[in-house]
Amino acid sequence: MNGATNQYDGDYDADVMSLGDDSVYTLLGSQKLQIDGRKYPLSTEDIIPLGTKYAEDGIYLLSLATKEGIFNHNQSIYIKDKLLNKVIDISQDAYNFQAVKGTDESRFEIVYKSQDVLDVNNSIKNNLIVYKDEKDFVVKSIEILTKVQLFDMSGKLINETSKPSNEIRISHQNLINAAYVVKIYKNDEVVSKKVIK
Repeated sequence: MNGATNQYDGDYDADVMSLGDDSVYTLLGSQKLQIDGRKYPLSTEDIIPLGTKYAEDGIYLLSLATKEGIFNHNQSIYIKDKLLNKVIDISQDAYNFQAVKGTDESRFEIVYKSQDVLDVNNSIKNNLIVYKDEKDFVVKSIEILTKVQLFDMSGKLINETSKPSNEIRISHQNLINAAYVVKIYKNDEVVSKKVIK
């Protein structure tokens, strides 16, 4: 909106007064906002971190109630699920996902570009192999990886290795047979891959 910035503006933004059992809010640093006015005109490079709170483990849904202004015409709104490495156009469809009871302030972002546009410069994805051997999930790259995390499909962190290397292993021997997500870091680049035990 005219006059707003992407920082905190008393005339356009509002802090979260209290978190309910189930909540969604935007984040401006450590500040939780229930109204987050953004600078006009919209920059499609804008990224807005979301915080979420869940009353219990289960399936949740993110959707748009109403669309105004440019969002009522030709500008889509996307939810980026950084855990599952998905970008969903919630202008078209609601997003159903599994979550674990508690607060999560790192999984979701609002973005204004599709997955195809976001993936163009992701060099880590092009130089990566992920596979399962008898004991481990193995992540190999021609570049040095800084961290690998293993999550179950509800988003719970199961294991993490932070030894920089071009081959990182995470044991799967004590895990049940199921699908998991391996989140791979190379400095600021992050890629998520689904693996099956």
